[in-house]
Amino acid sequence: MTSLILGTAQFGLPYGITNSEGKIQRDHVFGLLDQALENGVTCLDTSPNYGDAESILGEYSSLNRFQLVSKSSNDDQSYVPQVEQSLSRLKVNTLNVFLTHGADALTEKNADLRFARLLELKEMGLVERIGASIYSSDQIDTILANFDVDVVQVPFNVFDQRLLAEGHLKKLKSRGIAIHVRSIFLQGLLLSSDQQMSAFFDPLLAHIEKFEHFCKTHQLSRLEACCAFINSHKDDLEGVLFGVTKPTELQGVVDAFKVNPEGVMWQDLGYQDAEILDPRNWPIVSRT
Repeated sequence: MTSLILGTAQFGLPYGITNSEGKIQRDHVFGLLDQALENGVTCLDTSPNYGDAESILGEYSSLNRFQLVSKSSNDDQSYVPQVEQSLSRLKVNTLNVFLTHGADALTEKNADLRFARLLELKEMGLVERIGASIYSSDQIDTILANFDVDVVQVPFNVFDQRLLAEGHLKKLKSRGIAIHVRSIFLQGLLLSSDQQMSAFFDPLLAHIEKFEHFCKTHQLSRLEACCAFINSHKDDLEGVLFGVTKPTELQGVVDAFKVNPEGVMWQDLGYQDAEILDPRNWPIVSRT
């Protein structure tokens, strides 16, 4: 069964291209965590690179009710002290999953050394499973050819269907590798109005109009359509990562994942421009 994973980047940073709220206040973070547990969301995705998110989580009295996924802060150094520092901030003994922050750690020079460092974490009992955060099918192919990872985190949404079209979701599942998907709303881009978008996204506007027409035809909100697309592949996925900034957003996502329209054909909504689909290429949006 696919589990929802609450992202914590917004707990320590003003993360997300459509995030007008900025970094979430500490008391509000605790309220969101309470609400997540009440709705059966029992996994968190965090990182030392998310500002003070790990330290804030460590102050939450019921953190032991969550499974924890974290990532490396520096792939050129030993992972042991990084994980030990994360565990200290989180005030827990182990991480359920530890990922390299980028796939380059396992696809470029010294990849063997880095994988050995990952295995060391499991041998020491600091983490239960290891893997990588991945951006492309080429990275998946390289990692699968060389290493036995437990988990991968990949981008996947109604516009970004590349890994589905190229067969990589099935390939990962056939190898027994757990798949966590992220960017299911493209940092909120799939839910935002045209007025909120930078001119960088102008080439995407016609496709967004197509998406809006699709949603009206199937009597779905954009949020429901994004979640229903993910749900249509739930048999291949272990976890679905999403981020929110307020209680209404969290409840909206939980409720949207309960909507399961039948007979919907999603293929035509796939978009092919990899530059726009990859948030690493997006213009930086500054906020006070």
